[in-house]
Amino acid sequence: MITLGSEVKDIITDFKGIAVTYTVHKNGCVRVCVQPKVDKNGDMVSDRWVDVEDLVLVDQAAVTSVLLRIPLTEAGAVQQPGGSGRSTPPSFRTPPSID
Repeated sequence: MITLGSEVKDIITDFKGIAVTYTVHKNGCVRVCVQPKVDKNGDMVSDRWVDVEDLVLVDQAAVTSVLLRIPLTEAGAVQQPGGSGRSTPPSFRTPPSID
């Protein structure tokens, strides 16, 4: 299971880095922001957004809280609540209304 803080690799481009955030689009597409390590000169390298299906786990994060899990099934495929290619977005509480 990939969690935020884990080192991951894009199987299409071999781009490696740390999963720092993810987003679930309205159509169910799950994308993960991958931040690579600094380059050999010590300069920051730009992050990239990658489809979750294209990522493999390189090194599991030390902290694996349920809140940091990226929505995947145990088999590694995106969860399928209704349509093909759609994942189950995390459930959020609706904030109380301010009157």
